[in-house]
Amino acid sequence: MSKGRSSKKQLLPWESAAPDGKEKAFVQVGLSFLCDRRFQALTSGARCTYIAMLSEARGKRDFIFPRAAAERYGIPSTSLVRHVRELQDAGFIELSSSGKATREPNFYRFSLSWKSRRS
Repeated sequence: MSKGRSSKKQLLPWESAAPDGKEKAFVQVGLSFLCDRRFQALTSGARCTYIAMLSEARGKRDFIFPRAAAERYGIPSTSLVRHVRELQDAGFIELSSSGKATREPNFYRFSLSWKSRRS
């Protein structure tokens, strides 16, 4: 017999802005990732953008990250291009396909090449 599960996860009060701590989704990031020098070498804006991308990807390796999503996370569109370029240059994400010609969102993929780079 399975236990009844709530569709929302409850977080601790300091982990959520919701009054009851119930969230539809949350981002999981490993401590080794947060403490890695290669991740720490990114600007704070690029780190926030990466975490927002993790949220939008919902556990998938391939994802889209349109400007509207960036704005929802408080990332100005003028900064988004710079952050994406920094994440690409550092090997954290790669462009799967560009929607530039069709005015569609870009498709990205989380890359693992940053792991083979020296910090």
